[in-house]
Amino acid sequence: MKSILSVQSNVLIGKVGNVISRDVYAQFPLECTFIDTVYFSGVASQKKFGITFDNNDWLKFIEKTLLLLRNKLDVIHTGYFGSAKQMQAMENGLQILKRPLVVVDPVIGDNEKIYVKDCVVQQYQSFLQYATVITPNFFELEILCGQKIVDLSHLFNCCRKLINSFDKLQVVIVTSVQFANLQNNVVIVNKDQAFEVKKKFITDAKFGGCGDAFTSLLCCYYCQNPDIIRAAYQAINHLYTVLEICIENNCSYLNIESFPQSTSNAIREKGNKHV
Repeated sequence: MKSILSVQSNVLIGKVGNVISRDVYAQFPLECTFIDTVYFSGVASQKKFGITFDNNDWLKFIEKTLLLLRNKLDVIHTGYFGSAKQMQAMENGLQILKRPLVVVDPVIGDNEKIYVKDCVVQQYQSFLQYATVITPNFFELEILCGQKIVDLSHLFNCCRKLINSFDKLQVVIVTSVQFANLQNNVVIVNKDQAFEVKKKFITDAKFGGCGDAFTSLLCCYYCQNPDIIRAAYQAINHLYTVLEICIENNCSYLNIESFPQSTSNAIREKGNKHV
């Protein structure tokens, strides 16, 4: 059985980070381990109180966990970090790992708003050297590249610049891509190719945690078939099916469990045809 380690936030209210990832991973035959970076009252942009786990005991625990699981893990999935110290501890552990795919969701902000500390943003310039795949939203890509992105060609070039800057980085998957003639598309870029995945803009889909769910689905489908591009298409199709079902059922949150298992093969085939 494939094994995933998910290092993300935890919240009391809302479906983000490890909360929604648990729902996603429960839908697949996977062995999953979860480590929380923070425990907030709600999503990072709206939290009223919370705690960041970055005392010395937690930092040592992260390093020892990666050492203990180094021969077992197939995928490491990182999301929200509450401090640069947490990221540095992860880096210390990742230095000894060669086997697992490292999927980094660089959770920095959204809708032109940064909701992590400046030190976390800065630490990504070091942290990304351990990433195989990154899944920023459009705004986060601009932050990582240090510039405004004006069109698709510019976006492709920025992604390739990141890939060329980090030896292990193979694929950049950008969500929530919006220009004057585009709405909520996904762009997948590797060293040789760029794919634009056009999706209908669902105006009523204002659920939190969509990015976290997408990255989790990407990890799941990669475990089924180790092809990043195919897994990305499958994850996109799966997520949009869930969004449509949630809208139809007037859900107040992104309900991954509403996804009908009977259609899983159809979604898998749909993803395969695009590759």
